[in-house]
Amino acid sequence: MAESILYGALGNIFAQLTWLAGQKIGSIFWQKGELDKLQKTLDIITAVILDAEAKRESNLVVKNLISILEDVVSDAEDLLDEFDYELLRQKVRPRGQVRKTFQYFRMGPRVKEIRKRLDVVATEIKTFDFNVRVVELDKKTKNTERETASKVRPELVIGREEEKEHIIELLKEQNHGDGIFNVIAIVGFGGLGKTSLARLVYNDAKVADSFKGIWVCVSEEFDVLVIFRNILKSLGVRNVDDWNLNEVQKQIEQKLKGKKYLLVLDDVWNDDILKWNEFSQYMAFGATESKIIVTTRSIKVAATMGVRSPYLLKGLNEEQSQDLFEKVAFEGRHIDPKLGLIGKVVAQKCKGVPLSIKCLGGLMKQKPDEKYWLSVQENEIWDNKDVLSVLKLSYAQLPSNLKQCFAFCSLFPKDSWIRKDELIHFWRAQGYIQLKNKNENIQDIGDEYFNDLLSRSFFQEEEEDGYGNNFCKMHDLIHDLAVSVASHHFHWMKDEKEEIPKEVRHVSLENYSKEIDLILSKIKGIRTMFFRTHIFEDLFIRNVTFSSFNYLRMLNLRSMDIDILPDSIGELKHLRYLDLSNNYKMKVLPNAIVKLHHLQTLLLHSCLILKELPRDIQQLISLEYLNIDCCDNLTCLPKGLGELTSLQRLDRFIVNSVEDNLSTAATLNELRKLDLGNSIEIDHLHNVRNVELECKEANLKKKKRLQSLQLSWESSSPTTAASEKDESLLNILEPHPNLIGLRVSGYGGARFSSWLSSLTNLVQLEIDKFHNCRDLPPLDHLSSLKSLSLKNSNVLEHLPPLDHLLSLESLSLWWLDALEYVADSFPVPCSTLREPCFPSLENLEIRCCPSLKGWWKTKNENQGSIAELPYFPCLSKLEIHECPNLTSMPLFPALYGYLTLADASIRPLQQTLKMKMKMKMIEASMTSEEASSSSGSTCHSYSSTALPLSNLERLLLCNIKDLEALPDEFLQNLASLTFLSLTDCPKLESLPSQKMSCLTSLQEFSVENCRNLRALPDWILNLTSLKTLQIVECFELQHMPGGTHQLTSLKELLVGNCPNLRALPDWILNLTSLKTLEIWECLELQHMPKGTPRFTSLEELYVCCHNLRALPDWILNLTSLKDLSICECLQSPYFQEGMQSLTSLQRLMVVYCPNLSSSTHSLKALLTRGCPDLSSWTMRQNYSALEELNVQNCPNLEDLLNRIDEEITSLKTLKICKCPELQDLPERMDGLTSLQVLSISECPQLSERCEKETGILWPRIARIPSITIDGRQIQ
Repeated sequence: MAESILYGALGNIFAQLTWLAGQKIGSIFWQKGELDKLQKTLDIITAVILDAEAKRESNLVVKNLISILEDVVSDAEDLLDEFDYELLRQKVRPRGQVRKTFQYFRMGPRVKEIRKRLDVVATEIKTFDFNVRVVELDKKTKNTERETASKVRPELVIGREEEKEHIIELLKEQNHGDGIFNVIAIVGFGGLGKTSLARLVYNDAKVADSFKGIWVCVSEEFDVLVIFRNILKSLGVRNVDDWNLNEVQKQIEQKLKGKKYLLVLDDVWNDDILKWNEFSQYMAFGATESKIIVTTRSIKVAATMGVRSPYLLKGLNEEQSQDLFEKVAFEGRHIDPKLGLIGKVVAQKCKGVPLSIKCLGGLMKQKPDEKYWLSVQENEIWDNKDVLSVLKLSYAQLPSNLKQCFAFCSLFPKDSWIRKDELIHFWRAQGYIQLKNKNENIQDIGDEYFNDLLSRSFFQEEEEDGYGNNFCKMHDLIHDLAVSVASHHFHWMKDEKEEIPKEVRHVSLENYSKEIDLILSKIKGIRTMFFRTHIFEDLFIRNVTFSSFNYLRMLNLRSMDIDILPDSIGELKHLRYLDLSNNYKMKVLPNAIVKLHHLQTLLLHSCLILKELPRDIQQLISLEYLNIDCCDNLTCLPKGLGELTSLQRLDRFIVNSVEDNLSTAATLNELRKLDLGNSIEIDHLHNVRNVELECKEANLKKKKRLQSLQLSWESSSPTTAASEKDESLLNILEPHPNLIGLRVSGYGGARFSSWLSSLTNLVQLEIDKFHNCRDLPPLDHLSSLKSLSLKNSNVLEHLPPLDHLLSLESLSLWWLDALEYVADSFPVPCSTLREPCFPSLENLEIRCCPSLKGWWKTKNENQGSIAELPYFPCLSKLEIHECPNLTSMPLFPALYGYLTLADASIRPLQQTLKMKMKMKMIEASMTSEEASSSSGSTCHSYSSTALPLSNLERLLLCNIKDLEALPDEFLQNLASLTFLSLTDCPKLESLPSQKMSCLTSLQEFSVENCRNLRALPDWILNLTSLKTLQIVECFELQHMPGGTHQLTSLKELLVGNCPNLRALPDWILNLTSLKTLEIWECLELQHMPKGTPRFTSLEELYVCCHNLRALPDWILNLTSLKDLSICECLQSPYFQEGMQSLTSLQRLMVVYCPNLSSSTHSLKALLTRGCPDLSSWTMRQNYSALEELNVQNCPNLEDLLNRIDEEITSLKTLKICKCPELQDLPERMDGLTSLQVLSISECPQLSERCEKETGILWPRIARIPSITIDGRQIQ
């Protein structure tokens, strides 16, 4: 029988009582025999509580009895916590004050009262025939994989390939009706894998290539504004939570205009057609053939969205179910035949539901015992057919600590991302993570808890945000399970009129009002309040006092705009977790905060103007984690920091920089007794005045749990003299050999400490701004080093030997002014086969090393012969910037990511392309030990018969001074190339003329500012995969290749600033996939190609050529055109009639076309600049759909404005600029109910008449929400 939460809590209470009674001070409160009575009562209850809990669901009386017991236990925990608080308070006060303080704290009567309540429960328990049950200790086998499961465990999706291909085929279908998008609904009950299938489709390479992907998790509340904000977040837009609907819509339109998008709305419950219509009307921004995939449990939801034939997802078959179970339960290990047969039966019982299979597989792998597996197979849960019953079995087998942790997660909203590090601190604040001894580490234990739940599929989708923060989600059914198993101490409040039980300890609020304050403040013992948004938290903090909630264990005041934190914060004696991060106005913390003797976590991240921490910080005796990152105004830490012996994590230590603080500021010596882990940055080391007095006892060398260390001095300049003090200081700050990451910045010493060579576990090393250090110590013993970065030195002439760094994956050399060579000597080949070097190196960046001449300093007779040059076998990314003298380096034939040469020589590339000699395979060139050390590398295998660079995907050549021509063999090898850019190559006159049949993968080709390039080769027309072709600033280019083309995939053609280009080829009209065509500043271009265009998909056309004599007739045939821009076509005398055929046109921009005198179409946006004949546009045009009108420098504007109130009723934005004669606006402006934005600039007469309150036209425009006049927001 697994241990229950209540069973564990009773045991903890008794253990704590026993410990407290054993303390000297405990005798003050215990009456003789009181503890014995309490022990007997607890023994009676504990013996049968497991059996009682097992029967609670079937017996209402038992259920009520257990609820009463839970309340007593909770009150007992609070009482013991108060007593513990008093003990902590005595530790930080003078000894003589103990009795005086404790006389006001009467614990005895309260203990007696709790014992009496327990006696009542024990008496009731005796009336039932409960069996005594014993907890089976969880004898777990060591599972080394569990530590890394959260990082390497892929999502298991079995047997969905056929379904995936079917959905992809639906994406290819033409849209029905006139809508921009089609909706595809995947329908199935919870746990069936709808989200996993949608994700398979979404991540498919072909789908990602065809659509702009957007993923939004909707869940039960279908809030249009929230969904739109999440769409923007998925598109990479930040800080949108405060945006209104109008702002969000505009930004979405900008992001999606003309783009074919795929929007996945995951887990939709809404069946209100009005809400769907409200949402869908705003999604008409993208290109036609856009698609929306919806996952839902309900066919009715699908019907609401107009889906007649939803895709009904079925369960896995028996073979697929068994396959999935075995992958989870055995994880690739040998399958015991007996366990395999049991697993097969269990998998079949799951009825093809992947979530059930994963959870049971995760449960059963914890205990690979035949008897235990049979108990699962024969469990009574199979009598119920619902998925939740199966999941409850997995929950029932959790140890009590994990049950508490899991139930707590019910407070998070469904489908929300949960930050792992934060969650662990929440668990700790609630007392779910208990340290058995001082040698244990909170983060390690929390990681173990988290990974255990992850391995059992209670968590899923662990992801990293790029800043080292890990996040996870809970499947919505798992969330339902968490809610169902949480006790009556948890409450989810959706309505302010709800009645909240007085026993509640944890509250999750969806709404907020002042009435809720009153309700919550009357409930004794609330430990947790979760708010759905920061807005509610902000309102809460402004309306209550902390003393009303003095049982809180955790309090989040992040981003509250707090300037002064009230002293009443000190009354929260139970508080363990306090987050004050991102309060930019807060200058000081109240000294009352040091009364929080239970506080374990204090987060002050990004309190930018915080000047100081409380002087009595040593009274925060329980503090385990202090975060002061990005508190830029802090000048020191207070003395007494070293007395915080519970402190396990201090992200930043600031050396005192103010003379007046010398007596009150902490020195580095205070780190002596602190057993710090994780990472620490020691900042402002230049402020150390006396190394011996301030730092000698810092004792970093003994901090074996410290993983990452950053040492920062104020950035020294190249002219600063070498500092012996810096050398002494660096020597003293030697870390423990367990260190994994080291960054040193601004170091001013002439020599680097020798201890660097002893950090044999180092994985990441960065040294930045070391302007006086000419040499670095040997690094060849750093066998684990994966990343090495050396930046900013004007004296470092050579590097220590790097050849033995077999695990090195990333090497960055930046701004090393004096560096001439990377290695001392050219390697002597040990055979006739070519030698690999740096067998694991994937990323190599060399930037701004102007003196770098080559890779090797000493030469031998073979150096310079391409046949003898070593090569990088695993390189994925190579960037060389501003190293014009680097002409020789190891070759890189296996480079498979991208290559950038900018302000560099072309010779390294030429040498690699000319390789013809045999190359030694990586496996043959390494010893078994070396192979083992680099086994984690993602190195691509490279065949000795493969052409050099045949795997290269992206190539950028920029400002290559010695590039005059690309030889014919230059591009022959690049069969995998998808992106090619030639930029700022002034001597380049021609591209290879030979047919390039190998560039079958090329998708983007750009030639920019190659001023002497005279022609483009004919083979460009044969690039069947090409999607974007850009030719810009090629001043000598006179013509583009002609003839028959095979550019069937081309979507974008951009030709600009080619003043000698006389004509565009006729094949442009036959680009059937073209979406965007832009032609600008081609001064010799007088005519566009003539004929009938076949680019029926063209959506955007931009033409800006001074000497263009006429716009082509074929413009009128572009029925898909949405965006038309005609700029500075000074010679074009007219705009042909018949533009009514442009049925898709939404935006027209006309700029400086003085001869333009014709029609427009029904538009959504019209921008015109410098068109004096604008008045003639108003004769026969339909403006009923116009939403944005932007007019600049158009003197004849009145006629158009006079039609606004009659026809342009949908107008949302009106912008008028540089119309000095304009004095009036339409009389019925107040009739434009959709108008949201009015902007007037450089119209002096109109501006004066529109001034707020005083202008004569103000009454006409007063109702418009946003009004700007000459850059001033007046409303």
